[in-house]
Amino acid sequence: MPRTTSIHTGALEDLATQLRFAPAITILRQAAAIEALAIETRPESLYPEDFLVFKVTGYRTPIEEPAMIVGSALLSDLSALAERITSGGRLTLREHDDPGSASIDDLRERWGVSRKTIERYRRQGLVARRLRRDDGKEVLRFSVRTVEHFEHHHRSQLSSARTFERLNDSDANAIVERARMIALEPGATLTACAKRIAHEFARSTETIRQHLLTADPPVFPGHGTLTPRDAAELTRRHSLGTPVSELALRYSRSPASVRRISQQVRASRLPTLEHLAVNIEGAVDAIGLCPPELPALTASAFAESARSDPPTEALREQSLALAYHANRHACASLADRAKLTAEELDAAETFLRRSAYLKRALVRASRRLVLGAIEERAGGAFEQLDPEDARRAHRAGMAALARAIDYFDPTTGGRLAARASLDLSRALARLADLRSAETPRADAPLDDWTLTLIADQESVMPSYVVARIEALDQEAARDLLALRFGTLGGEPMTLAALAEHSGVSRLAIARQMNKMLRVL
Repeated sequence: MPRTTSIHTGALEDLATQLRFAPAITILRQAAAIEALAIETRPESLYPEDFLVFKVTGYRTPIEEPAMIVGSALLSDLSALAERITSGGRLTLREHDDPGSASIDDLRERWGVSRKTIERYRRQGLVARRLRRDDGKEVLRFSVRTVEHFEHHHRSQLSSARTFERLNDSDANAIVERARMIALEPGATLTACAKRIAHEFARSTETIRQHLLTADPPVFPGHGTLTPRDAAELTRRHSLGTPVSELALRYSRSPASVRRISQQVRASRLPTLEHLAVNIEGAVDAIGLCPPELPALTASAFAESARSDPPTEALREQSLALAYHANRHACASLADRAKLTAEELDAAETFLRRSAYLKRALVRASRRLVLGAIEERAGGAFEQLDPEDARRAHRAGMAALARAIDYFDPTTGGRLAARASLDLSRALARLADLRSAETPRADAPLDDWTLTLIADQESVMPSYVVARIEALDQEAARDLLALRFGTLGGEPMTLAALAEHSGVSRLAIARQMNKMLRVL
């Protein structure tokens, strides 16, 4: 499924939020209005916010100081607006597609361009709608009017894209040979070499640079692509405060490359909208969180605490689930952007940390479901199980409960127990018969379920860092890390929020964090 295009204009982001609950017939009318607006918009003109609201919705909304939006910025966000509202309305391809509309593959064949080029055109006024196929996957559809208008007003661009040629073997070899000669000059660098050759061969600098990186043997040793394992290790070290200069020397990279690689790896680990089983926008406040308690990690302690848990109130369960899915959605919305800034990546990872704590609260409140399912499957008390069987059953049960939360939609009015009971039955049915211990044994140790609540949790919440925060001698450092990772029960904070809280710059906070992480 094509990546969701982000909305960068605040006025359109607000409008998309207001329109997300409209009925299907209204969404179709608004999508058609957005397509018409794209046709009318001129890149050099200015458009007031209230005018745009009227053009899309048909209603005049008085705004005291309407924002003025440049046409070029408006064009770059109109497709994102149409995609957002049609995706939120869950419109189906079977019922809501226009006759003659085109898919991305249709446009690729029609214009002779790549999928990546079509994605760029969506930022130039080529408005798409997101419709669902019968299997639930979303696809992009472009109306006849939108396609014909784009063809008419971008003839030269489409013609140039159609005639674009990739490097042939002769030019590719000549570029490498020329680069080897330049590399012999004192002080030669990969980027400077690429700039010179790009001018000679009438190609972009990045095209030449990427081609030289694939040369064998390397033109500039040490600048080849890192293996996934090396990139992951670089990212781990960077996240734990290792100085960039040290990593640059270790991996034969520039400091800028170290930061770029680390950001790319971290961004690749974030969930995207396509991966969300439940897609809910809303308030991302991590409401009602308490300081996280240590999990019960022995069979008797788990059984005792689960049996003593009071039933979860429906309203609190719904609030926690809504906040959990809203934080996941906020993270995925950022992850779907073509390129994340350092601040956006930090915000996405902070949303992920918040979702982990919310999920932890939901699991803890529902662990009696796990205990009940295990004892029903075993036909006896959990504490009496063979230690290895108790460990396996607990591991499978807690994983099933965590998975059920990902698929639990609190907006339907149901309870988590209905979904969780089904998943627990399936998970425990896969286990061999659970045996009772023949003779009394030491209390069975259990796995720490709090470490695997979300995918790649260790990358955003390193377990040994979180566990050692309270042991820090310096109170200021301890409090700062606790605010960063949310170990005091509040919401985990971004570097920007920490900087505002501490009255210093974001860069200063980042340096303090790296220093403290190295200490840990």
